[in-house]
Amino acid sequence: MARSLELIQRERWTAFRPWVEAWRAQVDLQLGRDPREVIEELEATYALSCQLEDACWKGMSAKVMGLAYAILGEQEAADSWWRIAARASSRETDAYVWVRADVALAHAEYALEWGLPEVARENARAAIVVAARCGLEDILARASAVRGALDAIGEDETSVVSIGSSSGSR
Repeated sequence: MARSLELIQRERWTAFRPWVEAWRAQVDLQLGRDPREVIEELEATYALSCQLEDACWKGMSAKVMGLAYAILGEQEAADSWWRIAARASSRETDAYVWVRADVALAHAEYALEWGLPEVARENARAAIVVAARCGLEDILARASAVRGALDAIGEDETSVVSIGSSSGSR
């Protein structure tokens, strides 16, 4: 990713920078980097995405911002960022429609873990719809696992559940 960012800088392809920075931030979180540092860097990434008016870049950077806040245990902030990401990535038809499913999946997985079954069910359903329509098998499987976990505990229950995943944002 560093090489991609160097190329973007050298060629002055500023419009591509937020995409690479968002993915780098997600990888950094998965590797255990301090979420506060990631948030600090992502603020500039998100701002550039807004300035470029790119729905996918904005959605992805907001999604990763939500992940960082979720790791910190700040549910309200995470939820707010995921709602921003969902709105951004749903704003217009785009070749990166999977970002919508990826945002909904991250929101669903954390909502399930936090004992928010209604939020988990709503977002798992949204992820399943897009994933099934677009052939996104990994997202479909993970969102279905959230639905299965919800069915196992009952929709009214507020138990905290954690599900494993083979890949992706978790």
